[in-house]
Amino acid sequence: MYKKILIAENFKFINDSIVSLISKSFDEITFATAHTYTDLLFHLSKRSTLPDMVILSLDLPDMKSLVSIKKILDTAKEVQILIRINDNIPISYIVELINLGISGVFSLSTNTNSLPYIIKIIMTGEKYIPYDLVPLLLKHPENERKKYSLSKREHTIFTLMSIGISNKEIANYTGIQCSTVKVHNKSIFKKLNVNTRNEATKKYFAVAAIASMSTNTATSLNYSAINV
Repeated sequence: MYKKILIAENFKFINDSIVSLISKSFDEITFATAHTYTDLLFHLSKRSTLPDMVILSLDLPDMKSLVSIKKILDTAKEVQILIRINDNIPISYIVELINLGISGVFSLSTNTNSLPYIIKIIMTGEKYIPYDLVPLLLKHPENERKKYSLSKREHTIFTLMSIGISNKEIANYTGIQCSTVKVHNKSIFKKLNVNTRNEATKKYFAVAAIASMSTNTATSLNYSAINV
C-alpha cells in the first residue's frame, strides 16, 4: 500500500482535484506537491522522504521533454511515475515515454473517477495505458506484424504485452480468456524467436524506434507530421 504520493502539477485546481479523487479511495495516503521541475527534483533528492509515486504533468514549468523525464527516472528509480498527458500528444511520444520506463499515462479528458483504479493497477507493478489509446498504439508500428507474420489478434496482444500490460488486462481489452492470451503469447514468442516478454519487448521497441525516426523525418519535412 502506498503511503505518499507527490503531485507535480502547476495548476492548483487540477492538483486539488487529483487529491480529492485519490483521498476517497485511499484515506491513509499523504500528499506532497511540486509546482516546477526544479522543485520536483529537490523533493526526489531527499532519500528519507521519497514518495511511492509521482503524478507528473507534462506542463510542469522548467520541463525539457524526454530529457527531463529520464532524469526524474534516474534520480528516483524506485518511484513509480504516472504521467498526465494532453489530448494532442503524438502517440510516438507516448511510446517513447513507455520505453523510458514510466508506469503509465492518463488524461483528464477521460473518466477521472478511474484514477484510483489506475493507481491500484500500478501498485501491483503493472503498467496502465488508457483503452482509448490502444487503437493508436496498434498502428505504431504496424510493420512488425507483416515482418513476423503475426495475425491481427497476435499483433494486438504483442503490442499490449510489449508496453507492460498484464495478461489479465489484455484479456479484458480483447474480450478473451486469460488462458487464451497465454496461448497467443507462446505463438508470438515462437514467431519472434524469443523466450520471454522482455525479449519480445526489445524487438517491439527496436521496430518502434525505426518507425518514430521515419515519422519524425516526415514531420520535419512536411510539418504535418485503455479507458475504464
